[in-house]
Formats: sequence, structure tokens, C-alpha cells
Amino acid sequence: MSLQYDEDNSILARLQREIRNPTKKTVLALIIIFLLVISPFAAGWLNSTQKGFEQQFAEHDLSENFSAGVADLTDEEVAPWLVEQGNIMFNATTPLHWEVGNFYYGVCSEEGIAGLADATYRDGVRIGCQGLADIQGKYSRDCFIASTCVVKQSAKDELTAVFDGLWATHAEAGYVRP
Repeated sequence: MSLQYDEDNSILARLQREIRNPTKKTVLALIIIFLLVISPFAAGWLNSTQKGFEQQFAEHDLSENFSAGVADLTDEEVAPWLVEQGNIMFNATTPLHWEVGNFYYGVCSEEGIAGLADATYRDGVRIGCQGLADIQGKYSRDCFIASTCVVKQSAKDELTAVFDGLWATHAEAGYVRP
């Protein structure tokens, strides 16, 4: 007894068999056809995606965000601005007050400091920025949770020393204290 099987080889029957159980060649051919169809649009998609990422990252760029508000400061206003930021830290009651600024960007960036006219003033501002950044990092754990943000007396003493140095540099440069 032998089993005989008649296979329908019409185009429609072969197409149905390929759809139900596609071969690797069929899958590869479909992928290639799909890629050929979408390839004219891919350049536009990539371009618009890149612009979207650039725009999103520009909003989160720290160097641009922290320099935006201080770009208009004159040389005479730099030390008072730093003391003002330090006073906010001095009287901090929340982590937002303690992290009021990033003392590596904006006025405190190398470009910002290099733009100051007086060399001794540049050095004093550089030391003040570094001091404020160090204090902010050193005591940040004391102001980590909003409900327990208490600035230690040692931090206040260090901030006062930085303020005194900034005011002395400010006076040496010939500027009047506001």
C-alpha cells in the first residue's frame, strides 16, 4: 500500500503555502523589499530625530543653563553675585537653596573668569568659586532631605571666610561694595 499525494502547484496554492510556512528566502526577500520601500524616508526621520535630541539636550545643558542668567554681569557685579549665591546657601532651609548654583559654570567657568579685566580679581574670583563649590560638595549630605536641611556652623564659618575673601578681592580691584 502506498500513499499518494497530489500537490496543487497553482500560483494561488503556492502563495498560500508560503504565507503559512515561509522559507528563509521569503523572509529575507520581504525584509529587503520593506527596507527598499522605507529607505527614501529614513534620512528625513533621522534628521528630525537628531534635531529633537539636540533640542532636548540643549534644555538640559548645565553650562548653558547656569551661564544664561549671569551673562550680563559686569566685572564689578561678579563678587557680589557670588556672595549673594553663598548667602542663599548660608540661610538654606531646603536642598534647592543649598544647590542654588553650580560654581563650575557661568561666571565661575574658565571662560567667565578669563573675561574679567583685573588679574588679581580673576584669581580672587577663581578662589571664591572653588571655595563655594568645595563647601557645597562637602556639606551637601547635611541638606539632602528637604525636612532636615540644617546648615552646620562649620559650613557657615567656611562660607563667611569665602565671603571675606571675595569682598577683599572686590575692594582690591577698586570696586565699591554695594
